[in-house]
Amino acid sequence: MNPKHLKFLKKRKIFFYSGLSALMLSGLNLSVQAQDSVSHVESHKRNYVKVEIFSVGASADISGSKNHPDRELMGTRQDIALSSSIRINHLFSNKIGWYAGLKLDYLDEKSSAFYDAIPVGEILLRVFYGGFVPAYTVDAGLLYRTETKRWDIHPRVGFGYGLFLMDRDSDKSKTLEDGSKQRNIYTQRASGSLLNVGISSHYFVSRKSFISLNATLQQPLEKSYGELSTTIDEQPTVNRRYESAGIGRNLTLSVGYGFTIGKRSL
Repeated sequence: MNPKHLKFLKKRKIFFYSGLSALMLSGLNLSVQAQDSVSHVESHKRNYVKVEIFSVGASADISGSKNHPDRELMGTRQDIALSSSIRINHLFSNKIGWYAGLKLDYLDEKSSAFYDAIPVGEILLRVFYGGFVPAYTVDAGLLYRTETKRWDIHPRVGFGYGLFLMDRDSDKSKTLEDGSKQRNIYTQRASGSLLNVGISSHYFVSRKSFISLNATLQQPLEKSYGELSTTIDEQPTVNRRYESAGIGRNLTLSVGYGFTIGKRSL
């Protein structure tokens, strides 16, 4: 890949994570301010934190782009994958709050036939995770709160960064029968920023703990791509590229357990 392109990608990721950190710090600042105001005015909805843990479910690939003639330039994953997540929700006002989450999808991923390398890191990941590759998503955003004595419903929207398939690179050369030198360069990029839309329902089984039901839709905001270039004696002969914003577009349904920090009172 062009060094300038790599430098641009690194700067873009630094900018993204800086923005995400600023969003979370702003949320914390708003939370502190809201907590100060609530201490002076009694409210029927308290300022408190929910931690959703042990959330397990299924993540479905609904990209619908597997029949494209150049789709072979990208790796593939199973249609439905095991998924787990953790989410922190801070409810700092009567109507809204902010959240931050981490989601892992355990992929049985198959690399493209054009990828020609020994993926040591990927092999170690598969051994550690029982033959699967964990694809992660981190996101943060705002949620709306609707609450009753036993049930809470929180629609949410946020932005994040996700790894939908492993990023891969290979660069192999070989000598042909006529003595010429052939070089194959392959690149796969399937990670980037995304829009996250979801809804969670919480049923309180005790004063401090609840069962959560979650639905999440993730849409990439950047195109994933697979690219192959071939040269013979440094003369270009093949240049193929497949790109799609649909790669990794996931619908996730899950159920989990959570607890509260602080007083919840209606």
